Amino acid sequence: MGICYINMESLIDRRKFIKASAISGTVIGLMRPFSYAESANNPNKRVVVYTLSQKGTIESYDESMVAACLQGIINRKSPIVYVVSTADKWPGHWLEIFSSEGRWLHGRQTQSLADLDALFALAKGKVKGAIIWDSAVPASINVATTIAGVEDGIVLSPEYA
Repeated sequence: MGICYINMESLIDRRKFIKASAISGTVIGLMRPFSYAESANNPNKRVVVYTLSQKGTIESYDESMVAACLQGIINRKSPIVYVVSTADKWPGHWLEIFSSEGRWLHGRQTQSLADLDALFALAKGKVKGAIIWDSAVPASINVATTIAGVEDGIVLSPEYA
């Protein structure tokens, strides 16, 4: 696994960024063109649901960032992972809509993951690196997530790494 280090020199509002990232990652990851026939022809396909702990700590931010990165990597070819939150009702709301009668996730079984390790196991062999950022330069988190998306990597804080 390769590691890229990005220096950051000032703080950003981590909660707002990760909330937006998790929501947009969930919606974007599930909105790729998908035929209803693909779902109907594969009734055994499942949607794996990971629930963020949302404990209001720095570790929660890191967990959200890693979960969003893993979700993007795992969902490259097909919608498999959906991330929800106990603190934000909207991701769960959209999962319910996407899974309702006549929608493209209808009929798929859902499976809950116990922890972040289980999400990592689902991405086995697909994660190619880690981008470790230093919380001192605000815009660097944007660069880190961009690199992670292009290189199939995950974004970690120095403390979490």
